Amino acid sequence: MVKNLKNDGLESILKAAEAGDLEAQLDAGYFYEEGIGVKKNTKEAFKWYLKAAEQGDAIAQSTIGSCYFNGDWGVKKDEAEAFKWILKAAENGAAHAQDFLGHCYESAWGTDRDEKEAFKWFLKSAELGYAPAQFDTGYCYEYGFGVEKNAKEAFKWFLKAAEQGHDAAQFFVGYYYSTSYPTEIVVEKDDKKSFEWYLKSAEQGNAWSQTNVGDCYENGIGVGKNEKEAFKWYLKAAEQNFEDGMKNIARCYEEGIGIRKNTKKAAEWRSKYEK
Repeated sequence: MVKNLKNDGLESILKAAEAGDLEAQLDAGYFYEEGIGVKKNTKEAFKWYLKAAEQGDAIAQSTIGSCYFNGDWGVKKDEAEAFKWILKAAENGAAHAQDFLGHCYESAWGTDRDEKEAFKWFLKSAELGYAPAQFDTGYCYEYGFGVEKNAKEAFKWFLKAAEQGHDAAQFFVGYYYSTSYPTEIVVEKDDKKSFEWYLKSAEQGNAWSQTNVGDCYENGIGVGKNEKEAFKWYLKAAEQNFEDGMKNIARCYEEGIGIRKNTKKAAEWRSKYEK
């Protein structure tokens, strides 16, 4: 907990931190990180977070691991050292560190690639309610990464993450409800629910979902047909350089869907994705 500088004073906090007080070390790191009551100094912040990490604080351990992973705060990038600290934080129960550790095993960051270990840590984090890990767990079940494929489990974890606002998970939930989902029936097909989840995701900037929302409006799937809305959402995806979005915008200009025909603009958009 960050103390009130007016009451305690930076000097007393630093004195306590030097004496080994864990909370004071965390406060000192935070003050130097953010420049609160002192000139911002990330090297000093790293020093104090490291002291706290060495005392076993999971948040500090995760912070130190991130610094080594990214090469931040005057520290040379070192994935092996990052992995060491992320592992400590994960073993201390930090959900975000557990998810990060899963990605370390997934991508061989500072350790050997191990799909089963990756899944194990994603699941631990997911069970603590961490939305990105819930998505990662769903993804593992969806594609059989480190665990046997299981569409029902995949949907369960995607839904948990989606309900917390995770845009990619919202896309997958929309996909499961869509009439085009190609695997076993996990939930009853529901175009309206599919559209609603795509829209939630699209509003957060997910280009896949923006394209699907456009498709729903163009074809009247789960929502009333509205070509102008279709064009609007295709354009949002296209402006993110998403290929399907650009293809749809080119087609809209070519055929006059939701916008006046303009072969010049159609050609301009085609040239962008044909490069």
